[in-house]
Amino acid sequence: MSRVDAACFAVAGPVSNNACTLTNVAWSIDANQLQSPLGTSLIRVINDFEAVGYGILDLKPSDVLTLHDAPAVPHAPMVVLGPGTGLGQALLTWDAGSGHYTVHPTEGAHADFAPVGDIQRRLAAAMEAQLGECEVEMVCCGIGIVRIYDLLRSERPGTAAPAGLTPADVTSRALAGTCPVATQAMHLFLSILGAEAANLGLKALARGGVFIAGGIPGRIMPLLTSTRHLQDSFLRPSCRFAGVRATMPLHVVRLADPGLRGALLVTLRSLKG
Repeated sequence: MSRVDAACFAVAGPVSNNACTLTNVAWSIDANQLQSPLGTSLIRVINDFEAVGYGILDLKPSDVLTLHDAPAVPHAPMVVLGPGTGLGQALLTWDAGSGHYTVHPTEGAHADFAPVGDIQRRLAAAMEAQLGECEVEMVCCGIGIVRIYDLLRSERPGTAAPAGLTPADVTSRALAGTCPVATQAMHLFLSILGAEAANLGLKALARGGVFIAGGIPGRIMPLLTSTRHLQDSFLRPSCRFAGVRATMPLHVVRLADPGLRGALLVTLRSLKG
């Protein structure tokens, strides 16, 4: 077995004392319990979107799709969010002492969903009836796509749109243009994602950039380039703070593995002390 000098594990859940119980899977990981089998005490357990946050520091221009090309302010805060199984979020702030960004993981996706418009308000009401609350993650992740689709389908009695679809089924039908309900569901999903990206950006004044990563955006690039639902919801020209929104660059990460890059960066920093 090769020697392990340092290790970093990026996990989907809140980390405390270098340990985590995952949010959506009944697993736990504790760095202290890994020291003996790995033969090193240089072990970090970090939130998965903390890793993604560090990963975006290693991006090249070709690694992103820019949806709003505002000039990035050097050393300004940045944010990253991404829908997949859940909805990860993190903030990045410049540390002048170390000369690099520090990533702050959050559980912001478990804050309340802020619906815009009648359909989104009906969606929030449906989630509250079914689940007792409506976190933004509940409608802005893989299963959130299905929940949106099911609501729209229920409002069209007699529709040919089938029940029991998976997130991949809905996105595939929308990409193929074969199902109007799936297409509408994805457009609504993009609007929700754009609004949440703006919400997170406004909280941090992310003039360094707002980055959307996660498993879903990479699979729906054709929708991101052929529609403006995400951008329009992000910029929302009619809102009172449209001018501030317009100062935040908006990018979609094309890479499938920014979290692995981020975990590597954290590991290398551990070795440097």
